[in-house]
Amino acid sequence: MIIPPHFCQVFRNPLIEAGFRHFEKNKTSVDNGCFSGYKEDEMTERKTEKLNREKQEVIKELPPLDKLMRGTFIESYLECIRAGCKCHKAKKYRHGPYYRVSYGKDGRMHHVYVPVKMKEEVKGWTDNYNKLWEAIEKISALNVKILRLHNGRKK
Repeated sequence: MIIPPHFCQVFRNPLIEAGFRHFEKNKTSVDNGCFSGYKEDEMTERKTEKLNREKQEVIKELPPLDKLMRGTFIESYLECIRAGCKCHKAKKYRHGPYYRVSYGKDGRMHHVYVPVKMKEEVKGWTDNYNKLWEAIEKISALNVKILRLHNGRKK
């Protein structure tokens, strides 16, 4: 076995070379003839498997895709146009609650009225959309960790 001329030449003695041959047979990490003492490929694979399991857990918690709505659920109380109405005196007398979903499209904000009987369902749709984006961010972060593992970066 020829060890390339690197700083690893310091380790060139019979005991180290015997250990080197032993770990080479057992597919232990050897970098340019240097003995590292642990199985890097196996550790990387175990960490990758762990990260993949974490991704599967995130995927299991995804909301159903038919129950999503992009936008912000808004509850509002309004003043009417009648001059003598008490809603003009204090906020606690305003009319409502009225529900709507606000979303942006083509550079403009759009609002859709939500009937009272659909309030909980539509609120769930907008919450599911937010959960989906959180899951996408988690999966993306886990994929970055996997890439860094295979590129040799620690963090």
